[in-house]
Amino acid sequence: MRRIRQDKELSLSQLSEMASISAAQLSKLENDKVEPSVATLRKLADALGVSLAALVAEEAPPRLNPVLAGEGYTFRRSTGGREPIVEVFLHMSREARMQPEIITFPPGAESGRALSHDGEEFFFVLEGRVRFFYGHQPPVDLSEGDFIYFDNTVPHRYENLDGRKRARLLVCCSPPVF
Repeated sequence: MRRIRQDKELSLSQLSEMASISAAQLSKLENDKVEPSVATLRKLADALGVSLAALVAEEAPPRLNPVLAGEGYTFRRSTGGREPIVEVFLHMSREARMQPEIITFPPGAESGRALSHDGEEFFFVLEGRVRFFYGHQPPVDLSEGDFIYFDNTVPHRYENLDGRKRARLLVCCSPPVF
């Protein structure tokens, strides 16, 4: 309850007025000094604009989610060429605030038309050479070890500069877009 109240930037006295429960009683509830009745929980849920379940659900500690080599969620995207672009999403979760993936570009492949979406993105070139297009700015050529961090609301696209070798990128999007 405390986390929800604080997320909504409410003081105990403000919530007290909204739920018609004394601030002293709310303090005891938040500090696990008393057990609330179902009626009290309903008042609080209504006042906070959340479900009853949201108030009683225990917060689980963050879980470590290792993705071992060869694991992940693989997505193949046609490039019009012989080989598809392969995207391996390293973590897929509704709760995630970031979406890491490794993208493998066949020789000479392009990402497609420039796209924009909410959030921020980070590209790190693991292998090969990539040309990055960002809005109306001149393109930037990146090589192995180079990286770029950018605002996703600006249309962007990229292509493998090498016609004979693949390029691999570590890409992190925040918030996740897939």
